[in-house]
Amino acid sequence: MKNEKHRKRRNKCKSMKGLWIVVLTALMMLSLSSVAFGRQPNVEMSTYYECIRVHAGDTIWGLAEAYKNEHQRTEHMVDEIMMVNGLSSPNIRSGEKIIIPITVVTE
Repeated sequence: MKNEKHRKRRNKCKSMKGLWIVVLTALMMLSLSSVAFGRQPNVEMSTYYECIRVHAGDTIWGLAEAYKNEHQRTEHMVDEIMMVNGLSSPNIRSGEKIIIPITVVTE
């Protein structure tokens, strides 16, 4: 009888120990992430759309480079242009009109 009570108490302590390890790990990760990333500045983004006519020699990649903001990667801008225009390939022809999403970031 005494052995059984002792075993139950020991199992309860083990489960509490596991819970504390999880809680402490989560707290450490939270505090480290806030230190590592710091406080992010208040950033506002707005997007507007510009319709342009494709000229000879234009490419989706070149247009993405020209119209992306400093925080965007060219690959992501290419994807956005293709999505907005419903393009399944990055091929465009001279004379076509396409829509360019332009995102403006203000801090």
